[in-house]
Amino acid sequence: MRRITRRIIWVALVLMAAIVGWMSRWMRRVRGQSPRIWRGMNGLHLIKWPVHVDRYAGFSSRSFIATTKPGALFEDEDFDVVCDRKGWKKEDWHWHGLIDLLLKGDIRVAFFDSLFFSLGAWVPNELTLSLIRFVGIRTIMVPHGMDVFFRDRRVTRYDWVGRAQVDYPDWDLQGHQRLAERRTRLWCATATVVIGFNSPCFRFLPRRDLNFTWFPVDCDVLPATMTTCNASPVVIHAPQHRAIKGTDYLLSAALHMESYGIPMELRLIEGVPREEALKLYAEADIIADQFCMGAYGMFALEGLALGKPVLTYLDQESLSDPAFNLPIVNANPENLERVLAVLLQLPELRFRLGQAGREAVERYQSFDALAEVWTQLYRHVWWGEPLQLEKTRHFSPERKARSFTEDPGCSDFWPVPVDDLIPQIRSVIKKLDVVALTEPACAV
Repeated sequence: MRRITRRIIWVALVLMAAIVGWMSRWMRRVRGQSPRIWRGMNGLHLIKWPVHVDRYAGFSSRSFIATTKPGALFEDEDFDVVCDRKGWKKEDWHWHGLIDLLLKGDIRVAFFDSLFFSLGAWVPNELTLSLIRFVGIRTIMVPHGMDVFFRDRRVTRYDWVGRAQVDYPDWDLQGHQRLAERRTRLWCATATVVIGFNSPCFRFLPRRDLNFTWFPVDCDVLPATMTTCNASPVVIHAPQHRAIKGTDYLLSAALHMESYGIPMELRLIEGVPREEALKLYAEADIIADQFCMGAYGMFALEGLALGKPVLTYLDQESLSDPAFNLPIVNANPENLERVLAVLLQLPELRFRLGQAGREAVERYQSFDALAEVWTQLYRHVWWGEPLQLEKTRHFSPERKARSFTEDPGCSDFWPVPVDDLIPQIRSVIKKLDVVALTEPACAV
């Protein structure tokens, strides 16, 4: 009885907040005020920087999360409201979050694992999302990856979902399919805009209105450090998920570099606080991101911002979309040894890649660049203005698709000009005795 009474009280408080919030939004629209952005409740560390971008663009933005305790990448101070810092009962966190949104948000930007009620509580979740929409709150969905995926019969080139199951043996990714699909369909049915994020997420989303890498890079706190004084070039890899990142392929390639007599020092950065990790990244000659998924993430972007050559496997969907075109070296398990051998022995190529990477991140993924995109989205969602994303730097027509070739002996493979370096590149590859190059067929 006490539990039922508490629930009735919370429902009444929610309905009161819905009425007050609706009146506030109506008045704000009449006055022509900009929408207030609300991000929560999943405490993924990536929320911190988009909130800064919102504010940089001139929008009021609020982050409301449950807890920071599960992760080491962020602190309570990084967010506006952290439930477990408030002294609230854990079973009431979702009620506090819902009321906060109804009173203080106009546009909610949410991950797919940010339902207010538990996964499987479909009626409360459906009613809540309907209420949010009814009182005039618009929703923009942005997956972070793990919130939408599951394991089915489809297998990608390097089976990254199967590898994820290795990293999470206690999580039944096959059994999770039914719940994940229903949750995704529910969000897609109620959202105003659904952002596809990147190619690994695409096949799990029944709806995608726009595709782009939505998280920004704080270039002001990541100064470029392109030059290093390492006798043996240092390759840094941050394998928080070893199987899905393809760490085994990198370890194997490193052993082969040693057997070939090519100097290299491999450093694996694991379980290190963010600030310390960034200092370690700055000491790298090469950043090795992932080799199985097919798209880049935050670690790759941070490497580019630091002015480092970045190795990441890019699938054809990533290569063919200009909005994802950054000067990342397309390294996969089949060409990784050749790519590494070339970069380790050609400092000039590393320098060109580092310089191009820094410039590209500043132009396309910085706070300033993504503020242009989010401003367009918010004005479209709130005022119904037409999207003119081609006027933003991120979606500029100057960005072109990448070549599909995976042969480092072809100039089209490299995301920077290398015509003058091609003889040296091919010489390295030939000595490696991995690929015999005579007249390479450089298919685009």
